[in-house]
Amino acid sequence: MNVIKKSCCLCLFSILISAYTLYAQAPESVTAGEDDTQSEEPVDQLLSFDFLLLFNQLTNQGFGLGGQLERQIVPHFSYRMYLGSAVFNTLYESYYCTTLTLSFFGHYYPFSRQLLGYYVCMGDSFDFLGYFGNGQMSKDNNGYVLSLEFQSGYKFNLPLGLIFDIFLGYKIGLSAEGEIFGTAESYLNRGIRYGLGFRKSL
Repeated sequence: MNVIKKSCCLCLFSILISAYTLYAQAPESVTAGEDDTQSEEPVDQLLSFDFLLLFNQLTNQGFGLGGQLERQIVPHFSYRMYLGSAVFNTLYESYYCTTLTLSFFGHYYPFSRQLLGYYVCMGDSFDFLGYFGNGQMSKDNNGYVLSLEFQSGYKFNLPLGLIFDIFLGYKIGLSAEGEIFGTAESYLNRGIRYGLGFRKSL
């Protein structure tokens, strides 16, 4: 039942964003000729850092940082790569966890030839989890998690080459090996995901 509710929320979000995008695109055709002469540099490459990861791990007596790069392949299509790492207290028998996350996404912008406006994307993530501490935990508890994620969002153009991104998605665990202790579960952040961020156009 919870999965149905989450799916409905994701669909509703996508419908609302689509409706807004269609409404926002309508007046542009009237002044297209005027805008062509004053067009800005195309937004075809975006860089951002995951400071939210840093904040979350500081609350868990740790540290973390991530970064991602999105590049356009052809108009309407792009790919995005993410790399992140963190060390934090699992709050499980004084063990700490060190992580490495690698992700790859494919994006589709149906209403824009740049990395702006409404988009949908799908990708997978690889999360390595390693534990260390003063106890007798076996190395066999170290492991990895493979996940599949779907997202829908909207990117707004801001001054100084900044892009504001708001998104909603759902992350599904595909396979796992090893154990997931304490706050390592929240690090994986499976289920409904939502957020906002700033990207820098390169």
